[in-house]
Amino acid sequence: MLDELADIQEIIDNLLIALGTTKRRLAQVKNKKNDKRGLFKNRHYIEVVDVSDNAEVIKFYLKHADKYPEVK
Repeated sequence: MLDELADIQEIIDNLLIALGTTKRRLAQVKNKKNDKRGLFKNRHYIEVVDVSDNAEVIKFYLKHADKYPEVK
């Protein structure tokens, strides 16, 4: 598992370089989001999202229902 996490960290480090930003700035953005939306470690996550029946996203999902069986 640590090997996989090391790979993910390497990807993040290289994305930060490509975007011209820093780990410090990433941490600031993460902390701001955590203050607004909660922490994953606290198991805060969205279980349900309500959308109108005629929303474009619903039309897309229904058109590709084989990819999204939970939407049927």
